[in-house]
Amino acid sequence: MPRKRTELDRDEKVEQILDYAVGLLRNGGHEELSVNRIARDLGLSRAAVYWYFPSRDELFTAACARLFADAFSGPPARGGVASRIRWGVDRFAAIYDVYAALLERAPTEQAAADLLRAFDQSLCRRLTDLLAPHVAADQLDGVVETIVVFVEGLLGRRLPAAERNRRLTTALDVLVPEH
Repeated sequence: MPRKRTELDRDEKVEQILDYAVGLLRNGGHEELSVNRIARDLGLSRAAVYWYFPSRDELFTAACARLFADAFSGPPARGGVASRIRWGVDRFAAIYDVYAALLERAPTEQAAADLLRAFDQSLCRRLTDLLAPHVAADQLDGVVETIVVFVEGLLGRRLPAAERNRRLTTALDVLVPEH
């Protein structure tokens, strides 16, 4: 059965709001995300934005989900382990401030906690698939978890890209020596 026009209008409006919110997050982080600004810039009332997203936190979490999916779409299918991990770390670095803001909300916002859990599972699954041919099966989970924790800490230091890559290379040389 074809969808009704009101359903299409709703989906289009949700997409429009989310696209704009993602742009705000990319350009200025969580601080830039404002229902007032979105409403004004899109020519909507605040009530209209709240109709689709009942709170700023729900809008933020939905925009984060989209931002995370966009950031990690199209990973390189070729290249060495280190270069493919570096690609992911560079992508993660570009959205780290938004990730950190979401992390702050996770203890009190169930949707934020659920998104972080799904994001973490996705990262671990991708790393596991990438590293499985290079790491002993009985060590794979530990190596994956160590890389994830290391990268989160590394990004939290907000180092210049060259220094971040140097440290990442050192860690990978130790954790995955035959990459």
